[in-house]
Amino acid sequence: MAAARRSCWSRSLRDTNDGATLRHGVLIPTYRRHQRHYCGLLASIFQRSARSGRFVLASAFSSAREHEEILAGCHACAGREDIRMEALVFDHSYHNRQKFTYQCAKKLWALVQLRAERVMIFDSDFLLMGASTPIPQMIDRYARVEFETISPVALDDSVRLASNQLLGTNFTDFPLDPPWIFERTLVVQLVGFLAREEVWRGVRNESAPSREGVRDAVDDGIAGATRAAVAAILSSPTPLFEVVLYRFFRRHHRPGDVRLIKAKTEGLLFETALSDRERESYDPPPPATTQRTLGWGYCCRACWILTHLDRAHAPTTTSCIPAGLQLPHLPGPCRINRSVLSGGRGRLKGKPHNECFQADPGYRGYRKKLQANVTRLGKERSHLGTVPRNLYT
Repeated sequence: MAAARRSCWSRSLRDTNDGATLRHGVLIPTYRRHQRHYCGLLASIFQRSARSGRFVLASAFSSAREHEEILAGCHACAGREDIRMEALVFDHSYHNRQKFTYQCAKKLWALVQLRAERVMIFDSDFLLMGASTPIPQMIDRYARVEFETISPVALDDSVRLASNQLLGTNFTDFPLDPPWIFERTLVVQLVGFLAREEVWRGVRNESAPSREGVRDAVDDGIAGATRAAVAAILSSPTPLFEVVLYRFFRRHHRPGDVRLIKAKTEGLLFETALSDRERESYDPPPPATTQRTLGWGYCCRACWILTHLDRAHAPTTTSCIPAGLQLPHLPGPCRINRSVLSGGRGRLKGKPHNECFQADPGYRGYRKKLQANVTRLGKERSHLGTVPRNLYT
């Protein structure tokens, strides 16, 4: 079994695609606490990979040890000799790091390493579901689409302001809605921009790349620029989101490459309870939703990304499931079975969602931290009147 699992992985892109740069790629940054969700996401991708054509499938880990531990416990790709994954190791510890700046640095670093022209990022608590459209076709359809959304959450506003300050822009929206698709050539330009010392001067002196780092960027090309940019992002005093940085940078430098779609409601579309008619009034329709929204009964025929699988407020009894969704069994002591009915609705069988993680190491500590944050934040609410996203920082 171990040999079968390892056949899904490779340690170099040369093993994956013979050194060629492919047009499409999928990147999954993950870490140890998300192992179950990560394995479920892999399984959902593998289910449709046979009809998706050729693309690079890569995962970014935070250490070689973490890579081995996650691989040892993930059976999603057992026996799939036709699928090979790229394992990228971001050699920076996330201990004592600000969560969002760490993730931003890790994702930008991984995007530079991946040899694919267009790359879609899935967070490891996402799931691919619904429509059977091939992955490369999805990437091409949404590659240049951005939804202009306004977020009332304080964290999002601080990220927007910090991104504008770094890039010298003045955008007022917060474009976080999936899918998160990146063009590698533009990512390389963004990393080169962030490697410049003067970009960080107004933020905080210790955040700026050192003169040695800037010289590295000149002498060592993109590798040196990546090192300098990663060091600067990791020491940033304010949170940064890679997708917001990328989208603001693209609008500023390549405005003709972006198709902006203005949201018709306040808040991020993937976190908003939209009816099918409201969602399909957009062209193309927003393709992402949350477990919470499905649990409220807002079925989504157009959705193919399910987000926030790690959120404690996920539905616990019933769920509105789009037709064709096959939620893979999660490895470990608790399994969730969902029946897909002709009407597109299903019911959870067995233990409720939250109980499935009671056996996880560290779960009780996570709940304790969650409750402490609830108390600290008090009556702060998102536009839907529910817990804000920054509750889970």
